[in-house]
Amino acid sequence: IIATGSIWIAFLLHRLFYSNPVLNLFSVFILWLPFEFELYETSIDTELPITFAMIILVFYSIYFIFSNQNNDFFDSYRLSLSDFKIAVTGFIMLVLTIVPIGIGIGFLNFNLFEPSVGFFLNSLLVGYFLVALPEELLFRYLMTKLLHPFINRQSLLLIVTAVIFGLAHLNNQAIGFNLNWGYAGLATIAGLGYGWVFFRTNKVAAAALTHMLINFTWALFFNSPY
Repeated sequence: IIATGSIWIAFLLHRLFYSNPVLNLFSVFILWLPFEFELYETSIDTELPITFAMIILVFYSIYFIFSNQNNDFFDSYRLSLSDFKIAVTGFIMLVLTIVPIGIGIGFLNFNLFEPSVGFFLNSLLVGYFLVALPEELLFRYLMTKLLHPFINRQSLLLIVTAVIFGLAHLNNQAIGFNLNWGYAGLATIAGLGYGWVFFRTNKVAAAALTHMLINFTWALFFNSPY
């Protein structure tokens, strides 16, 4: 009920008032925040983050179908060799930054294991299409467009979207009411890297590629959840 209500409220706000930047921004928070506070439920018996992906992609579709912002819809998914190089460069820079900091603050610890075929499929395919891509659609693509009427400088947009992305991770792997500031800090740094790739390429798919590679590295060397 909460998920359905949030989608319809976001839909109506954006459909009726898409020329109003304040209500546009408000509509995406209406859709996203209930998920962030785990108010959405799904009857699907799966460990995959299907609910998150579906909700963000629904809003993404609403945003472009019922607004005047759809000129670059397909361009954001056409990756050139140059886009791949920038995405990989962003990944390397983030690894060289995040890993030493993460180990230094005790957030990251090497946890090597023997990966299965399922691990690679889940980390690469599911990790890209149902985790990295939906999150980049929200935190880089939509947030950038919705905040642009209020923030004209690209560098400031990069920082603000990265901070929002970092704060969204405060309750990840948190124990009780203790917020996970280490996770949020590293996620903010990661957000800066994803944003750099996004602004360099103007491709949400490129930022999602960097995002997926970071998640894959974490799962393979540090978290090993599968």
